[in-house]
Amino acid sequence: MPYLDYNATTPVDQAVLEIMLPWLGQGFGNPSSDYLLGKAASNALNDARTQLNASLGGLHGSIIFTGCGTEANNLAILGTFLPKLHGQSTLKRFFGYPGHMIISAIEHPATKQTSLFLKRLGFRLTILKVDAAGFVTPQSVEKALRKDTVLVSIIHANNEIGAIQPIEAIAKVLNPRGILFHTDAAQTLGKIPLNIKAMGVDLLSLTGHKFYAPKGVGALWIRHGVPLKPIQFGGGQEKGLRSGTENVAFAMGMAHAAEAAIQNLEKVASRMKTLRERLWQGLSSILGQRIRRTSDPERTLPNTLHFCVRHLRGGEILAAATDLQASTGSACHAGMDRPSEVLCALRYPWEWSLGSIRLSLGKATNETDVDHAISILVKAIHSLTEKRPGR
Repeated sequence: MPYLDYNATTPVDQAVLEIMLPWLGQGFGNPSSDYLLGKAASNALNDARTQLNASLGGLHGSIIFTGCGTEANNLAILGTFLPKLHGQSTLKRFFGYPGHMIISAIEHPATKQTSLFLKRLGFRLTILKVDAAGFVTPQSVEKALRKDTVLVSIIHANNEIGAIQPIEAIAKVLNPRGILFHTDAAQTLGKIPLNIKAMGVDLLSLTGHKFYAPKGVGALWIRHGVPLKPIQFGGGQEKGLRSGTENVAFAMGMAHAAEAAIQNLEKVASRMKTLRERLWQGLSSILGQRIRRTSDPERTLPNTLHFCVRHLRGGEILAAATDLQASTGSACHAGMDRPSEVLCALRYPWEWSLGSIRLSLGKATNETDVDHAISILVKAIHSLTEKRPGR
């Protein structure tokens, strides 16, 4: 059964597991303890922080370990805005809090829902439209800026269609104005170059299970000097920004996985892109005009192929393709029988948007997997089409 859902999650790499195991066994100490076991755990945690920071090229920033990418996004956004609630008068609260945020229409729910929560509190929110291929322009960001704009959050690459946003160009608009810039980079580490200095961002979110580390660990990179406040409270761990006893084993695993992913980036990305195009050519050569690719392949994650099948539903296609492990879009909202918010933002016609399929490749994907997936999908689509004459 070919597994082509690596954008949903990846298996834990064997080398990563081996790095983690000692800290799940004899190295079980609490990093906040003063005795030998605790100090060993604390040193390991600091080593993981340094290793991950260096892998990102972010030596002038801090790594805060979190439980997932969603938590990292929440900390970046709420940690920027919630302190502004302190001391507001009743009159100011009634007319809205000072502060404006900009996001794109194709953000992950971890960003969008957090932003909508702030809007309900009275903050201002602008949601930028994207073009037909899912891209934000720096010009649209600049046009949306206001005097009270505090933060702009634009996803590095969309988790569903794989569209890579022009983060560096957007940063050039924001940096001279002193407006904070956050990006959700959960999908990009190990797939495309990711260097924080070059990107020009102030805050960057990651999650380990997208690049062969375990589920249950994420991180937020914070540029030195960014005034972030905690959104949960307790013992003051992670520089007071994320209280709770740290998961040393998972932090070590995430740092090692990130370093390995970046070291092997060029080779792995090139191979995945070749396989992705083999997959598309195989499907399109047989299915022709019945399928449509949703984004520009030259500005899309090298492992991600997203397409739509006209007059069919993605869920029914995958139900018929019983030997294929893939998804209709984001695993975070699987099972919904309506067009995804991403395809709605792309203004896809209804007859196409319901039939979306996302195929995402990983390190273990090979030509046999790709060819098998083509065969399975073609058979499933033909079978469903034959039941509906005229389509």
